[in-house]
Amino acid sequence: MNENFIDNYITSASKEVQLKLHTIRTLIHQYIPNLIETSAYQMPTFKRKQNIIHFAVYQKHIGIYPGPVGIQYVSTIQNGLILSKGAWRISLEDDLPIDLFIKLLTFLDQHYS
Repeated sequence: MNENFIDNYITSASKEVQLKLHTIRTLIHQYIPNLIETSAYQMPTFKRKQNIIHFAVYQKHIGIYPGPVGIQYVSTIQNGLILSKGAWRISLEDDLPIDLFIKLLTFLDQHYS
């Protein structure tokens, strides 16, 4: 059921955005093993015993929600990101910052192990 939610969520986006969302989903599973796919707050959600990361697409950006600990981590390794207390916004016009995203995922995997 929840995998279908995420599949449907991704396919409801434009083709260009779908590619980015598929990449995000693939990287999450590649760098944080043994996750359960679900939905929370009407967003694709990945968890073990607790929610670890969510993502959502909006009109002009993709929101990555790694929680405050993840936001604090990315803010220490790169300046100039659009961050809030629990979210990282990536403009739909920009390429995905894959290297930074992988660093975040690796950190989250270690943090929640």
